[in-house]
Amino acid sequence: MLRHASFMVATLLLATTACSTVHVRVPIMRPAEINLRGKSELVIGAIDGPASSEINSMLKDSIVSSGRFKLVDRQHLDKVMQELSLSQSDLASTDSRRKLGKLMTGSIMLVGRVERDDYDEQTSVNKETCSKQVNKKSVQYPCTRRTRAGNANFAVGFDVIDIETGENLKPKRLSCKRSDSKSAVDGTPAAIDGRSLLDSCHREAVTSFMKAIAPWQDFVNAPFLKDGDVPPLEQGINYAQRGEWTDAIEKFRSAVEFVGSKPGLEADIIAKAHWDLGLAYEYTFRFPEAIEEIKKAYDMTSNTQFLAEIDNVKRLQQEQEKLKEQTGEGGES
Repeated sequence: MLRHASFMVATLLLATTACSTVHVRVPIMRPAEINLRGKSELVIGAIDGPASSEINSMLKDSIVSSGRFKLVDRQHLDKVMQELSLSQSDLASTDSRRKLGKLMTGSIMLVGRVERDDYDEQTSVNKETCSKQVNKKSVQYPCTRRTRAGNANFAVGFDVIDIETGENLKPKRLSCKRSDSKSAVDGTPAAIDGRSLLDSCHREAVTSFMKAIAPWQDFVNAPFLKDGDVPPLEQGINYAQRGEWTDAIEKFRSAVEFVGSKPGLEADIIAKAHWDLGLAYEYTFRFPEAIEEIKKAYDMTSNTQFLAEIDNVKRLQQEQEKLKEQTGEGGES
């Protein structure tokens, strides 16, 4: 009986290792929310409200790091405005912005207002029953638990203005909440770093806003399937993990040929070869071929995961078309 059980465990382990999912981390460029093609210069206008200096600094760093825009020096903007007899308050007028735009074609301006940037704490006190070890015995006793709860709240509104036309291209409002708590029994809870919570919200807001104006890099975990009965699958996955997609596709094609040459092979094993080839096509942006291979995998198994991936392929195709419109280039990772 024991030998039989050991054999069953060994068989299960072999099956688990021979057939599994390998998630490959794939970089993907995503398009910005708005198409700013042709807009090469960016001016940071007035950022008002609490924490405005922090947001202004983060915006500058993020814009420079993106490499998407030339950040126009504020002194240069002020000089141009002086030549036109304009003040900062005049920028609220569409006509004034159009006047400025005649000298700054291909430029956009960011203006914003921090609506909320606050942190508060509350402390609660609860009577409880605690236990402690006395002479190796557990003894219960009345105790007091004090809990300090901190909450950070942040909200900011941005406008993306086409200086040439005066049009507000993208009003965007962002909000963030961060919370933390510390507790202590019969003592004072440790301090909460409220400044860190607010800084985290600032970074989140700026990062989210940058996705509205500039293409950004994302990462997806592509679920490739390997099977011990089809060696080329694992070889192809190894290439995919290295980002060597030409070699990966060659191995997955070999896997398709391999399973096609084995009469009587189970449908789910054959489907894995088509699935992996389809994923490789998807993340090299060969979308019609990707859909064709993934459909073959679904038709063999009726696996809804395969069917759902076809929707992902179509979404990625639409994104890459938008990205090309914004940059004039393909979206290869």
